[in-house]
Amino acid sequence: MTEDERGAILWRLKNDPDLPEDAEFEVLAYTAMLWSGWECDDAAVLYRILPDGAPQLHVLAGIGVTQDRLLETLEERLAVYEKVAADTRAFITRAKGLPPPREWRWICTACKTEGKGDEPKVCPTCGADDAWYSYNTIADDRMSARERMRNLGRKLRGEPHA
Repeated sequence: MTEDERGAILWRLKNDPDLPEDAEFEVLAYTAMLWSGWECDDAAVLYRILPDGAPQLHVLAGIGVTQDRLLETLEERLAVYEKVAADTRAFITRAKGLPPPREWRWICTACKTEGKGDEPKVCPTCGADDAWYSYNTIADDRMSARERMRNLGRKLRGEPHA
């Protein structure tokens, strides 16, 4: 764990209403708790209150995991992580060999220059570096990025559009 992570965890422990006020904590271990599709408990911490407290488990930002189920929940989460890792490996293996992704179009909102591919750091025409609008239009689409922007404006104003 980095010093920034350790500092953030200590801050959270010190400000947790379920823990003793004015206690000084030592973080002994930390692990993220990953969930798919919803926000929930985000970290488990093993800590002790200084100077000589016994190690204790704690859920940071606990929503659905009680202290008495923390280890059981971590074991369940580990099984999910391992499945996701295996599924991700299988996905990558299957996706290899597919044609490369198609290029996107971009347009500079300062001078309306259009291009294809990655959005440049500065506009090649006017030099603007803060006026980019990367429009998610496939480069081989029949409609230009400018036409897409016009249609979006018409749609937002409730006007007829292509």
